[in-house]
Amino acid sequence: TADLFIPAEWQDPALGWRRTDMWGVMVDSSSVIRAYPIIGTVTDDKGSRLRVWDTDTGLWVDLLTPIAYDAWTTLAIKLTETTFEYYVNDLLVYVETNTNSSTDFSEVIMQGYNFTGDPALIGAVAGDPLGNYTAYWSNTRAASVPEPSALMLLGALPVLGALRWSTRRT
Repeated sequence: TADLFIPAEWQDPALGWRRTDMWGVMVDSSSVIRAYPIIGTVTDDKGSRLRVWDTDTGLWVDLLTPIAYDAWTTLAIKLTETTFEYYVNDLLVYVETNTNSSTDFSEVIMQGYNFTGDPALIGAVAGDPLGNYTAYWSNTRAASVPEPSALMLLGALPVLGALRWSTRRT
C-alpha cells in the first residue's frame, strides 16, 4: 500500500505523457520471482487513467475509477492464496487469479516513466523538453500479518494476565 499525489497537470496529455506505478515482486516458497502485479496511473494519447497490469494476460487493464487530481490516492496490491487484489482508496477495483504459485511479496518497486525519447512511442508528447516530472509517493507500507506462533502467544496473554492477577489477589 502507498499513497500517490496526482497533480492536475497529469490529466492533460498535451503537457506531457507520464506514468508512475507500484510493482509487487511476488515469489514462490523457494523465493523464485513468479509475478509482477502493477497498479498505477498513466497519461498518454488515450488521456489520464488508473490501471493495473494483469499478470495472467500480460495486458494493461484500465480502471473505471475516477482520478482525484491535486489529491492523494491510496493504491494497494493484496496477495491471497488464490488472487491478486487491487485497491484504490481502500475500494477493491480489480481481482485476478494467482495462477503462478506466488506465496509472498519479496519487495515493492516504485517506477516513474516519462515516455520522452522512447522510439517505440510515435507521437509521444513531452511537455518538458527533458521529460522531467516528479512522482510523489508517500506512506509506503505493508500490512503486517502475525506469524501463527505470535497468534498463539497473543491468545495466551489474557490467560497469563488472569493468572498473574489471581495470584496477586491471594
